[in-house]
Amino acid sequence: MAKQKTSKPRINTRPLSNKRRGAKPPPARSHGGKPWLLAALLAIAGWWAFSPGAETLRARHAGVIRKAEALRLPVNTNSEELEALERIDPLLDSVGLEMGGMDQLTGKIQIILRGLEFLHKDTLHLKPGLESFRGAWDTITSTWGGAARVLPADAAVALAAVETSFGTAHSPLSSASGLWQLVNPKPPGGTQERFEKPANYWQQQYNDCFDKLDDVDNLELRKHTAGMLAHWLNNAHNVDQAPGAQKLQDIKVPLILAQYLNGPSLLNSTAERSIRLVTQAGAVGKNPPPRVYVARFAVYLAILRAYNEHKLMEGIGAYETNPPLEKRPVFQESVRKHLWWVLTTPNFGIELRPPSEPTMFERVKKYLTGS
Repeated sequence: MAKQKTSKPRINTRPLSNKRRGAKPPPARSHGGKPWLLAALLAIAGWWAFSPGAETLRARHAGVIRKAEALRLPVNTNSEELEALERIDPLLDSVGLEMGGMDQLTGKIQIILRGLEFLHKDTLHLKPGLESFRGAWDTITSTWGGAARVLPADAAVALAAVETSFGTAHSPLSSASGLWQLVNPKPPGGTQERFEKPANYWQQQYNDCFDKLDDVDNLELRKHTAGMLAHWLNNAHNVDQAPGAQKLQDIKVPLILAQYLNGPSLLNSTAERSIRLVTQAGAVGKNPPPRVYVARFAVYLAILRAYNEHKLMEGIGAYETNPPLEKRPVFQESVRKHLWWVLTTPNFGIELRPPSEPTMFERVKKYLTGS
């Protein structure tokens, strides 16, 4: 039987029209349109390949990690944070002494909470010798015509707590009154509000701060607060004027604090340009060594930031519940978490703002009014 032939199906094609014959072919896609994307991907891959892993970082920073773990801090194997911790390594021993055991930390939390209670309830002015401090809490916390436009409120309260803890260790006022004990030199006396002819940088800053504190109705409190802020800014100015100041910018806040005890001579007594300026300085008179003052400030600042976080989560009266906030393990862990951040952030995370720098509210007002 003959094999039947098969053939492929015939495909009918239409001849190209004259119009299509003359059409230009579509342009070829360019493969170089986004070279930046390829470069970015290669850069990320290179960084990932050559950045040290967790084990490498732990080996490289073994010394400070051991100290941090001894403080029961939540160590983060992040290169930048560990480098920052290395910069303040000499201070960690003093921080450890300030933290102490659980009972000591509980006591420090109580100091802060007691001072916050006085300030929150605005009862500081009811104590003997402090009659002129009505409205202290609003003065500290307001960024619109208050002290917080220059110094963050948590830093101001921590500073007050440190000063009070050394000046009047058993005072029932606790961390509420020390802020204004730091005013030295003093504001103008009597009814005079400003320095008519400022003779130095401190007096210039006092005048600027007084002018910016225009939301504070209590004149005496306004003068004292301007003096406190001027003292802080004057100490910062001393750091900026010191030889090798560019090497001191990340530790400016510890140096500001150290000057409260040792004065600006601290910056010129040695060629050292590291945190050892603080840790190697000795005590002057009855004052504690600056390293103790700075370490206590760091611990108090961590407590305040943990409290602020807790307040946002549970409300302002949460610390009055049972069991007391200072005895709760979860809150103490939060303090340690914030202490890690304080120690691994330049200047303890405190932004330095001169009074002449306009706030966002002032920028908006100027934009709207055109003045």
